[in-house]
Amino acid sequence: MPRRLSQVPEIMKYILMFSISLMMLYGCATQSISQDQTSDEMATLHGSYWGSLRWYKAAIDGYDGIDFGLKPVMMVKLLPGEHSITAICFTGFDPLTTGMFAITRTISFQAEAGHSYQVRCGSDGSGKTFWIKDKTSGKVVGGYAPQ
Repeated sequence: MPRRLSQVPEIMKYILMFSISLMMLYGCATQSISQDQTSDEMATLHGSYWGSLRWYKAAIDGYDGIDFGLKPVMMVKLLPGEHSITAICFTGFDPLTTGMFAITRTISFQAEAGHSYQVRCGSDGSGKTFWIKDKTSGKVVGGYAPQ
């Protein structure tokens, strides 16, 4: 019996390390959409790959105060209205094609029901710039696109 009691702290240490690893891997934030909303009543925001040899990758790291932690996503559904998006830009190459360098910015835009948007990032000569483009009209609706 005394031997089992001495093993409890060791087992608890492994359980704690495993739990922390899972939280870091999958993040703590979850995103849910009301079941009352149809696709036509929602707006969709997509991440993007673009540039020469897909040099830039823009992903969504959160919106309206919801942080996705260590797991940015490539698509979210949004209710119509004003939104504040935290975007992350990866540039360069690595074996997993996620990029060598990452920079985050916050962009605000007005989402319309039934519209599809894309977050993008690039360089304007003085640094990184982020923008949100309406995929239907091609217009920039948030941020600043390089000329």
